[in-house]
Amino acid sequence: MRIADGDVWRATHTPEGPATVRLALHDGAVDVDAWGPGATWAAEHAATLCGEGDDASSFRLRERALADEWRRRPGMRTPRSEAVFEALLPTVLGQKVTTEEAHNSYRALVAGIGEPAPGPIRMRVYVCTPTKSSPPVASR
Repeated sequence: MRIADGDVWRATHTPEGPATVRLALHDGAVDVDAWGPGATWAAEHAATLCGEGDDASSFRLRERALADEWRRRPGMRTPRSEAVFEALLPTVLGQKVTTEEAHNSYRALVAGIGEPAPGPIRMRVYVCTPTKSSPPVASR
């Protein structure tokens, strides 16, 4: 993910292939542009990525620091990418080393075995090729 000129750019692998998404906030709404074989899927799931499906009615925070932040920022959304492996891999890397080392390891992994992401901005995407034994990607 990259933030440039106020826009958020994200390279990802979707069930339809790699995609790059640009999210831009204009007049209180998020504009979405997407490129690549997975562009349609990525654009259709952009609302989920922005936390649009959050339901705060049953949200109860027990951790004081998080509860204080929630009060200071009403309406704060929690993003959900639906790309479990992309979220899990850097998290697992970060379990045994410092945050900086984990970021560097993930960056090196994507640079080494990833591929150029589609679209107008230079990014790379880790390619997760499903196999017969791979579970299907959840989609709504």
